Amino acid sequence: MKKKLSPEDIAVLKKLHRRTIFFEIVGWLFILGFAVAHTAWWIREDDFRFLDLLLYMIYIPIIAVMFNGFFRYGREIKQGEKIVLYAECKIVTYEIDHKPQEYLAIEGYGGVTLFRYNKKNYRSLFTELPERFEIHLSPKSEVILFAKKIPPVVYPPAQPVKAKRS
Repeated sequence: MKKKLSPEDIAVLKKLHRRTIFFEIVGWLFILGFAVAHTAWWIREDDFRFLDLLLYMIYIPIIAVMFNGFFRYGREIKQGEKIVLYAECKIVTYEIDHKPQEYLAIEGYGGVTLFRYNKKNYRSLFTELPERFEIHLSPKSEVILFAKKIPPVVYPPAQPVKAKRS
């Protein structure tokens, strides 16, 4: 189910954008600096090789991905929608290069990586056992904006029915 972002959700996305903008700018400057230095060296040598073409074919996708990431949270704020799920969730752990990685398996949705903001704020809430949660999720970046455990429904014990005699 889709709902509008609340002011608290927008504040979270803006905070994440401010937190990641420094690293994105440093990455841009590094790639652009490397491309400019390579171009200056190539002009000085006056010799174009296949390796040069290959490097430029690598620069362009990297810059495109970084450009996309730079505006990710802004686009989500502008879109103004979040996904609200009421589902069973559990943490699934797997290993990459002998390092444990975790993601949150959400019934009917899929997996959400527990990384950076998600892990810092919500790792203690979820367990390896499936439990029912209300989760508010940003659609593109899969940032968990809000999560709350839904208590199980407990029905009162059935009362015996007395038969009427006629």
